[in-house]
Amino acid sequence: MILRELDFCRADSRKVGRLAAAGFREQRQITAGLKRFEMMKSHTLDRTQPIGQFLRAVFIVTTLLGSATSFAGPGLSGGGEGVVCRSAGGAMLSARLLDLVEGEQFFLTHLQPEPANRPYLEIAKLYAAQLDQATPSINPTSQWTNSTNGRVTSTGVQVNPGFLMDHHNQPTAFSSLVAQIDHEKMLMPGTDFKIADLGDSNPRIKPSKSGCSIEQIAIYMDGSQEVHVVSAVWDHLNNTNKAALLIHEALYRTLRVLGDTNSDRTRKTVAYLFGGMKFTWLLDSVPNKFLVCWSDDSPSSFQFIVVPGNNTLVKAYFLVYNREVMLTKTEAYLELAPFAKALEIETSSVGDQTTFRVLSNPLVDLPTYNFSVSTDDSTGKVTGAIEAVALSGGLHEKTISCNRHVTEVLYGPNGSVQVGSVQTGSN
Repeated sequence: MILRELDFCRADSRKVGRLAAAGFREQRQITAGLKRFEMMKSHTLDRTQPIGQFLRAVFIVTTLLGSATSFAGPGLSGGGEGVVCRSAGGAMLSARLLDLVEGEQFFLTHLQPEPANRPYLEIAKLYAAQLDQATPSINPTSQWTNSTNGRVTSTGVQVNPGFLMDHHNQPTAFSSLVAQIDHEKMLMPGTDFKIADLGDSNPRIKPSKSGCSIEQIAIYMDGSQEVHVVSAVWDHLNNTNKAALLIHEALYRTLRVLGDTNSDRTRKTVAYLFGGMKFTWLLDSVPNKFLVCWSDDSPSSFQFIVVPGNNTLVKAYFLVYNREVMLTKTEAYLELAPFAKALEIETSSVGDQTTFRVLSNPLVDLPTYNFSVSTDDSTGKVTGAIEAVALSGGLHEKTISCNRHVTEVLYGPNGSVQVGSVQTGSN
């Protein structure tokens, strides 16, 4: 297989251009992006230098910031909701962010105590810093294509170098967006108007107390990057709820770019985040050599990396699970047989088998997954298939494909990241 070098600088310049076009109006963000672009130009791998066992070819990634999953772009808008209580005369009595109410009443999380005098923006930045270190702000996977004489001969999925680089260079995407939202939010004056319901949520609870209802309290306009907040509600939120609203808007904006079409996962994530759940980077403590695999449906519902486990299992780390980009490290165990050849591990014939296991990630709505192994009696080829298990609708297993090479990641000086292949005898 002939692999060509990835042009990191061109890919990152496209990202900066998209940020500008999207309407990120603060000049400091564009300037920071351009500085990063210049840094990358000066620190891309010097091909004249030795790189040990690392293959000098790097995958060509057709869309660095795009994913092998065809995620939808941002919609027209998104926004936060609150549980608002009013008197019989219409005067506002209390307001809380729906995310935190669902956390306490539905997910049974417990808010972490905050000092009474801690400013809301300081609280928000503390939680945003956790997301910065763990949660992707861009797609974690990319598509690679190999061609001969202009004709595509093979395609596959690879870990997005931009995703690795963002983490390696101490990202601040969520912290920056939270600060921007707070600085530029527009508080709607008066008490005679509300924000129309956006219809982009499926609330898990409904207030039963007279005078209390779920209301749209903020709207984030993706096109103009404007955030409108109902002033009267904002004034009734305590500092923890104000901080949670800022996190909600920043996270939901990011997840809309990654493909989410409603706020359900955002609210659940905010509830667990403010309930004390520790978020961990998707590839934390994962070896730098691994096999990249994906499901064959289009777009790929499952995208993950695989490393050797024991003599019967491999350890998988999901980047995309059931068409959702994972927001924290998500581990799983899969049968070794379908991956043994690519990993160059000897294994005995296993025949056909099906296994059900449960992910430990509480943010995943269908954590039980089915993994089946089948063996072709005539060829001996072993195939794996996966599906997230629901109680209705039956199983619709997706066949798994993997790259025919092991991927290796090298982190160089000054923040550079290289993604390439380790050729094995199975290719």
